[in-house]
Amino acid sequence: MKFAFLLLVCGFSLVARAASNVKAELHANVSAITDQPFEVGILLTMKPGWHTYFSNPGDAGLATNVKWELPPGFQAGALRFPAPTRFDEPGGIVVYGYEGQVLLTSTITPPGKYVSNQPVDLRANVSWLCCAEVCIPGKAQLDLKLPTAKIASPADQKLFDDWNARLPKVIGKTPPLLISEVDRSITFDVHRDLSAGHATIIPGAVEGLIVKNDPAMTGSTVTIHARQLKGQPVTAKALPIFITYGGATGAQMADEYDVPLEETGN
Repeated sequence: MKFAFLLLVCGFSLVARAASNVKAELHANVSAITDQPFEVGILLTMKPGWHTYFSNPGDAGLATNVKWELPPGFQAGALRFPAPTRFDEPGGIVVYGYEGQVLLTSTITPPGKYVSNQPVDLRANVSWLCCAEVCIPGKAQLDLKLPTAKIASPADQKLFDDWNARLPKVIGKTPPLLISEVDRSITFDVHRDLSAGHATIIPGAVEGLIVKNDPAMTGSTVTIHARQLKGQPVTAKALPIFITYGGATGAQMADEYDVPLEETGN
């Protein structure tokens, strides 16, 4: 990937520059911790012209990654990525990511019947790749201390509401209409006319499966090309497909469809 060559040439100076291009913050949607699940979010703010990446970065790039350090018994759910933007780069490279700002969220679940009078420390070890004309890897250790209480009031409600509205809306399974072994294509119906708006088809990330960034849309049908990596099993039961479009406020929105892989033979 292109960032690997930059690292070899520029060394650690790239990491130093990353902090000036991306600001990372850790937020929670509650003022205190009770025995109920709550949301946390990694807010990334990029300088103009720079972007970070979606869970499927596309032909290049790396998805933002978070490793949690939590108190015993606390569990973190999967990282949730809002609807991304498609970037067409020189050389026919297609990538998916975010400019400006993005909030990546996760649900934290305390242990059952959690009771404590001590504050709780949450730590997120975040790593990302930020790109413009060059790509620079970055990382941050983010800490948040929250008090405990029997009842918690909301916090940063607008921030979480705005970004949760941009999370892909899960539509459900959409079985393939046609599977071609000749060109390794899968055709399925999303039951929505895609020719009416500026829809973008974005394949999700599935370990062991390569999906080309060349989907075709005809009316309500979508055709994608996918192949299994040699020697790597595909354990996922479905391939997520995201269809992004502009919402009423101009924000990027998305629907998520799951194409069952057991029906494709992968």
